[in-house]
Amino acid sequence: MRFGIIGTGLSARWFLADATVTNARVKAVYSRNAARGADYAREHGIPHVFDDLDAFAESDTFDAPYIASPNALHAAQSLRLPSAKKPVLCEKAIASNPRALARTQTTHHRNGLLPSAASRPSHTPSALAL
Repeated sequence: MRFGIIGTGLSARWFLADATVTNARVKAVYSRNAARGADYAREHGIPHVFDDLDAFAESDTFDAPYIASPNALHAAQSLRLPSAKKPVLCEKAIASNPRALARTQTTHHRNGLLPSAASRPSHTPSALAL
């Protein structure tokens, strides 16, 4: 599967590390900051960079987005992607309140999609210690 990543922080780096041991390929990155996105793409060999969320959402360079941006942006970003018929994998939390979660779920379901929340318990300090 081809992924596009929204965000360039720690969660995105963990996702990239996991993608290297699976059949997933990261083909695009979106960052609000074009220079940061370009640097991140160059560092990780990602061929496509976007600083416009609409252009990212409509791109055919990837099949599904992984949202790894700051939590406060998750709901708004995940609401933009279903209209492009892209299933969303969103780092937890997918929304900051029940109303935003319901809106996200309704929008995805209306487009024949199921939003998914990612969790990385294997990277938590307690899991690493075990």
